[in-house]
Amino acid sequence: MTYETVMATLETSLRAALPARTVQRGMVLDPANLKAVQLTAGTLCLVSQGGGGFYNWQGREGDGGDLDVTVVGFVSVAERDATKQLEQAEFLLIEDVLTFCKGIGMVAPLDAVVPQSWQQSGQLEHPFGWVTMKLKVRWL
Repeated sequence: MTYETVMATLETSLRAALPARTVQRGMVLDPANLKAVQLTAGTLCLVSQGGGGFYNWQGREGDGGDLDVTVVGFVSVAERDATKQLEQAEFLLIEDVLTFCKGIGMVAPLDAVVPQSWQQSGQLEHPFGWVTMKLKVRWL
C-alpha cells in the first residue's frame, strides 16, 4: 500500500460520504479564492503531515504504520447571521468528519480513521470560519 493510495482513498471516501461538501486534496491557502457556494456548503482540505507506528520487527521494517492527516475545513454564513451561527456551522463540519470516521472500517484499504483533536476559529473572522481536525489513518 502506498501513501498516495491511502490519501486518494481517503479523499474519495470522504467525498462519497459528504456529497454536500467540497472535498479536495491540498490546502486552500486563501479561502477568499473559493466560490461562495463552496464556503456556504463547507470545503474540506486533506493534508498529509507525516506518519509512523511501523511494525519494525525482523523482516517487516517500515511496514504498516499510519498516516497523520489534518482536515482543514472552511465555512461561511451570511454577514447578518450571529457569530453563534458561524460556530454552529463549524460544529456541523466537525460532526460530519466524526460521523465519517465511525463508518470508515468498511472502505478498503482503509482500516480506521481515528480522530485525535480539533480546533476552530473562535468566531474571530465572522462571517468566515474554519476548523482543523487531526486524524490518524490506518490501512490494511
